[in-house]
Amino acid sequence: MTLAEALLRIPDTETADLLIAEKIGVSDWKHIGGSGFFGAASSFGLGMAKSLLGGVLSGLSKPVIRKATHETVRRLGAQFVVGETIKSAIQVAEKESQKGFRMSFDMLGEGARTDDDAERYFKTYVEAVHAIGECSNSALPLEDRHGMSVKLSALHPRYTWAQADKCVPDISHKLLVLCKMAAQKGITLTVDAEESERMEIFLDIFTRVAASPELKGWNGLGIAVQAYDRRCLDVVDYIISLARSVGRFIQIRLVKGAYWDGEIKKAQTERTGRRRTSRPNKKTIR
Repeated sequence: MTLAEALLRIPDTETADLLIAEKIGVSDWKHIGGSGFFGAASSFGLGMAKSLLGGVLSGLSKPVIRKATHETVRRLGAQFVVGETIKSAIQVAEKESQKGFRMSFDMLGEGARTDDDAERYFKTYVEAVHAIGECSNSALPLEDRHGMSVKLSALHPRYTWAQADKCVPDISHKLLVLCKMAAQKGITLTVDAEESERMEIFLDIFTRVAASPELKGWNGLGIAVQAYDRRCLDVVDYIISLARSVGRFIQIRLVKGAYWDGEIKKAQTERTGRRRTSRPNKKTIR
């Protein structure tokens, strides 16, 4: 999954080779999941790549392994990406719906860098609300219907504490608009968690929207809480208190956390940086 998330975004071959060597070298590729020809072929190919990377042909085989790994990752990604558009995703998910599964549709690659990005993502979310609402089964209880997930970083290019005076009101307004639309369409909307450094501003925005009287009577608002964060239990307690104070249900989705590996690496890098920049005092004052 680390390869699937990162490899296709790496622009230079040197970094791609380092990532492939690191991830393939430490993994057991006897079984990668799935069955049939593709599962067997992928396991065999990645296992062979691991052996080649550690052998005398390592230098010569890197371009071949890189291309093969790219293709394997693309095929693996197709097992997790339901569709390129919300309409195609709904069509594919319909088979699973008949088995009793409930879907929360999400977009890949959110994270606005410009105002144009944020506006485009917002329009995509609006389209998703309409599309999901049209296929939603109103006969089912609200919690059993399809829903959507929203990342706050997609709604503003400066989603940071330094820009809180600008981004918090803007994101809160856009999220409230989406929630009102979701309520009208009779679907659920979950706010996805992101990096732990944004936890306080994340809860600030969520609280503003959850407390809005315009959402009175709608129990479809949800929040994702990442279990790896040490504040997880405190966040859950806070959401429970918030739900009681606003007088309605708030759905909590407890997840392992997609940012775990990245935040560990970031913490290690920052700790190493502090060690390198620290200097002992020449004088000691007693």
